[in-house]
Amino acid sequence: STIIQHLLKENPFRTFYFYFDFSRQDQQEHENMVRYLLDQVYDKSPEAEKAIDVLFELNGKGKQQPGVTQMEEVLAAIFRQLDRVTIVLDALDESQKSDQIIDWCRDIFKSEGSMVRILVTSRTQAPLWLEENQVVPIRATEVDTDISSYVHGRLESDEFQHWKNQAALRRDVAEVLTRKANGMFRWAALQLDVLKQCQTKPAIKRALANLPRTLNDTYARMLTLICAGEHFEEVTTILQLLVWSKAALPLDACQDAIIVCLEETPGFKSEDRLLNRPEQYGLVNMCSGLVAVVRSADDTRDFLALSHASVKDYLLSVETPEPFRDHLGEAQILENDEHDDEEFEFYQRSSYSFKKEEELASKFPFAHWARDTWMEHAKALEDTNEEAQSLTLAFLRGDTLALEMAMTFNISYFDMFYMNFADGGQSYPLYLAACIGLEKACSQLIELDYVSDDARISHENPTAASKDDLILHLEPCLVIASAAGHVGVVRKLLDSHANPNSECAYASSAYATTPLYQATLHQRVSVIELLLANGADVEHSSIMFNSLQLASWKGLFDIVQILVNAGANIDCLGDSSTPLALAAESGHGDVVQYLLDKHANVNLTPENWSNTVPTPNGTALRSAAANGHIAIAANLLKHGAHINALGRLGTALASAADLSGNIEMVRMLLDNGAEVESQDGQGRTALQVAASNGSCDIMAELLERRADINARGTDGSALAQAAKGGHIAAVEMLLERGADINARGTDGTALTQAAMGGHTAAVEMLLERGAKLDIEEGMALTALQVAAFYGHKDVVQRLLISKADVNASCSGGSVLSLAIAYCEEDALEFVSYPEYFDEPLNMGMMNVGRYHPRSRNGVVDSFVTMLCSVDASATWTKQLSETVALAVEKNRKEIVQLLLENGANINGSDSCVSPTPLQMAILGGNTSMIEILLDAGADLQVPGEYLDISYLKDEHGRKGLMRQLCTQEILVNQVNQADSCELTVLQAAACMGSCEIVRMLLDHGARVNTPSKSGCALSLAIFGAHQDIVALLLEKGANVDGADGCPTPLERAVFLGCNSTVQLLIDHGARAGARALIDAALFGHTRMIKLLLAQDVDIEGDEEYTTLLHEAAMEGHRASVRLLLYRGTDIDSTRECGSALYIAARWHQVEIMELLISRGADVELAIENAYSFGEPEVAQRIRQCQQSTLYADWQDEPWTHIFDETWARTQPQDILT
Repeated sequence: STIIQHLLKENPFRTFYFYFDFSRQDQQEHENMVRYLLDQVYDKSPEAEKAIDVLFELNGKGKQQPGVTQMEEVLAAIFRQLDRVTIVLDALDESQKSDQIIDWCRDIFKSEGSMVRILVTSRTQAPLWLEENQVVPIRATEVDTDISSYVHGRLESDEFQHWKNQAALRRDVAEVLTRKANGMFRWAALQLDVLKQCQTKPAIKRALANLPRTLNDTYARMLTLICAGEHFEEVTTILQLLVWSKAALPLDACQDAIIVCLEETPGFKSEDRLLNRPEQYGLVNMCSGLVAVVRSADDTRDFLALSHASVKDYLLSVETPEPFRDHLGEAQILENDEHDDEEFEFYQRSSYSFKKEEELASKFPFAHWARDTWMEHAKALEDTNEEAQSLTLAFLRGDTLALEMAMTFNISYFDMFYMNFADGGQSYPLYLAACIGLEKACSQLIELDYVSDDARISHENPTAASKDDLILHLEPCLVIASAAGHVGVVRKLLDSHANPNSECAYASSAYATTPLYQATLHQRVSVIELLLANGADVEHSSIMFNSLQLASWKGLFDIVQILVNAGANIDCLGDSSTPLALAAESGHGDVVQYLLDKHANVNLTPENWSNTVPTPNGTALRSAAANGHIAIAANLLKHGAHINALGRLGTALASAADLSGNIEMVRMLLDNGAEVESQDGQGRTALQVAASNGSCDIMAELLERRADINARGTDGSALAQAAKGGHIAAVEMLLERGADINARGTDGTALTQAAMGGHTAAVEMLLERGAKLDIEEGMALTALQVAAFYGHKDVVQRLLISKADVNASCSGGSVLSLAIAYCEEDALEFVSYPEYFDEPLNMGMMNVGRYHPRSRNGVVDSFVTMLCSVDASATWTKQLSETVALAVEKNRKEIVQLLLENGANINGSDSCVSPTPLQMAILGGNTSMIEILLDAGADLQVPGEYLDISYLKDEHGRKGLMRQLCTQEILVNQVNQADSCELTVLQAAACMGSCEIVRMLLDHGARVNTPSKSGCALSLAIFGAHQDIVALLLEKGANVDGADGCPTPLERAVFLGCNSTVQLLIDHGARAGARALIDAALFGHTRMIKLLLAQDVDIEGDEEYTTLLHEAAMEGHRASVRLLLYRGTDIDSTRECGSALYIAARWHQVEIMELLISRGADVELAIENAYSFGEPEVAQRIRQCQQSTLYADWQDEPWTHIFDETWARTQPQDILT
């Protein structure tokens, strides 16, 4: 600090510094040092600010983070521009990779044209620099001065409040500690920690007289006290983990670690955790100042760390006391790993291993930490310890299914290629080793588990695979190792004949990928070079991209160079865009320039349209223009880009106009000859596109260039586009410049568009400027209709004040019908998803799942937005979602009441072929809305031409029909249908199954026996299997025999197999006909046959073609055949189709044939039937069955008693079925 302060006074604009800190993870890494230095230089000079702004632009304006190499190059360039730069790096010994930082310092120092001074401080001897005289000691006097300031500062702080009146004591203590510190801050700090515990002056004097001589003596004294205490084992475990762990140890994980007992089963008991004490208080005090609690960089979690780098140095030295040395020495790494392994075994046994990540982390933090870190431990030990290698290998070859489930949480690409294994489930150990990066384990697994076919039989491993199996299973291993960047593993797999061009399908899709693509995706440069050297196909496409396209899109300049130098086609297309267009889209100017230098075709466009991500973007110029990359666009024009090229997504100008604030790009394109009327991919002009976004500056520029203000695109004029988005300023600008206020497009006029979006202010402005309320014949909807349909109450009210026709007729339906069409369910469904509950309230959940362009999500959005504005910190709950649903329903009711109060026709428009309001309410199942309409006198008997029973049976069909009814197309289709059902509301409600609605309609006078082409209400209730409604209709006087010209209710009930409904209808006097009996026999409803025959129906029926026995025999219903024979049916009755025996033979019903022959059926008659129909094989089948069947008097067989009514009533169930 003293050095930095001195340099800042000398040259404040050229001094930069960074502190490495052993206790802060984010202050130990080279990358963070570079970022921090960039942050410092940003405000020091215009050159630096400009260079960093360019870096920001090149990385998608913050959409992605720049790489370390990229940042280093920018920083070096800035230092070359500055004069006499001084860089101070403090505590190099506390960094993770000091050699990497030293190399960077050397590169900066030797950089041509730079004038840089670099000062690096380190507690230990620094690595050799270029010259020996570059390593100098800091003068002791300055250090002593700093230590004195530090000691005085602590003694005068609140920490030593109990010494407040002891000035002489504080002075003496400071003098002794400064004198004996010998330049060691850490030593002075630890002595103050000890002195703070002293409660009397004699105790303080004794402590001062017995101060340890060195820092190591201090640590030795601490360990001696710990060894004599009660927590020796717990402290040893903590120090083991902190010394050897490769990752920071969370505080709650450490608390669990100290209570793991390997000698017991289970080895962990949550009740053994610290008792009623803050974790940091108990753990830190156990370790007597050797550890400290540090906060994570994002301030979300506490970690336990060694209190200083010197603590780790001491614990690993030979000076450590004997008991601790035995536990902390290098040989004990294995024990520590066994400790992790044991905890991981517990993790595998635990049911929580298959639950959500957050739940596991909360309940078992140490298991969670061990799961995340054991792989780094295994990698670190692979080259140093053979016993550790053996343990790792055994672990991988064991039961690792739970392990693999866990790995999917902390290795994002682990399960990408999981399903490529033929046996599914648990993958091969080699896949795990390749994913982790265990090079030696991979070699050993290949040698152990894969042998030749000849040796396989006698091999000790019965699951060993052949050479062909090896090649097959190496492919996903190579892909995963390439994705992870494990160069050694990739090399080993290639040496074992893995195919560098192997395709592996993603586990969750049909797309395939290659090792080269995955290496490119994860920026593994060394792996890319290795794969290319071994014959990887640089042109192979994966997920609509090849590697060059991917690298260009992501701006991976080094990889782009490597791939192009390897022969990649710079103009490749496939189903995506060119590399040049992709680089232009993402704003990677360096990649664009490189590809142009390599003569990339600047005007090439995709050949095929695809829904891939990113979607094809047309030419490179259009891509740059659409994303606001003006420098890239100018560069492309300089290289011959066609400025007015028209692709599927339109021209460059129209695309540029679609980005708010992109005025400079628009001007540049116009200045270079862009046509002002050029269109986007939807047929909208640039002016219309700009108006849709409310970009007044772009609109003004286009109008100055004589853009046609009244041009009509696919979505109407520019004014309509501005009104649709509610852009008041844009609407006003267009009106002032002469826009036609009543120009209409596909979705109506500007007023209609404003009403559709619920933009009350825009509606107000248009009405004041003279917009027409009424529309010409042939248009779809009026402004009032769309406002009512989309649920915008304020707009409805404003239009009614302006005397809008509340009964305007058009093909879209009456205003009242559209207001009732309840289509907010989709949006409400999304906000009611359980996964949204207990999460922060946000509008992101409203931006997915828009099932239909006319779904009224805006109303739901507005209520959610209102809740957000009340309390932005609220969490979304089920109660809030219900609040929104109630608000939406209330809003809909208020609109309906408003329309009725203003004279809306309760039955809709007489001149409009569309659903009535009541019919629409029935479809929506909204009982409160139905009640409002019924109380207002809605006509119950108006038939609905569009009410098709195929739509009414389920909620999805009803919602779809209701949504489509509000469009012109569905109504035209329904009107043109010759067989329209024309159901009444009662018939529709009966088919839907809403007993409450049916009762409401009956109570208001609905006619219960009105016929329709699909049957009466009773038949339709039976068709929908709604027995409660059937009973209600019968109670209200429904004709039990239904209407003429349709199947009777009884026939429909029999056909559907509703036993209870059949009984109910018979109880109410329904008479069975031959058709009902035929259907019962056809479907084998034996109990129904019995019920129907009890009504003295002719068992032979009156059908010319068939009888009951024929139908039962054809379908093989044995019980029904027996019943009919018992009731005396003619076994040899012959209709046009032949005898029953012939029918059974023709349909291969062998059991029925045997039954009929044994009961005396005329075999010769059946054979004669077969020959008469030209079926000799059937005749042969009958003869063969006759020869194997004995005739008996079936009346005397013991089974006949089952038809006795008295006997049947004594049985627990219906034996007939």
